[in-house]
Amino acid sequence: MTTKMGGFLGRKGDGEPGTEVLWKGLQDLEKIAEFWEILERMRRAAPASSVPKRRRYG
Repeated sequence: MTTKMGGFLGRKGDGEPGTEVLWKGLQDLEKIAEFWEILERMRRAAPASSVPKRRRYG
């Protein structure tokens, strides 16, 4: 998955992914993890009453 995020296509004749592809994929993964942490902090800091309840339709 990390290699795909770095741009590795994984075609039959492509060979193994290189260090640059792994590096790019790990950078993207780090950005996703940082964003997740921000969302978690926001969720914990928000009072329960300020979060609207999910409505079910149908």
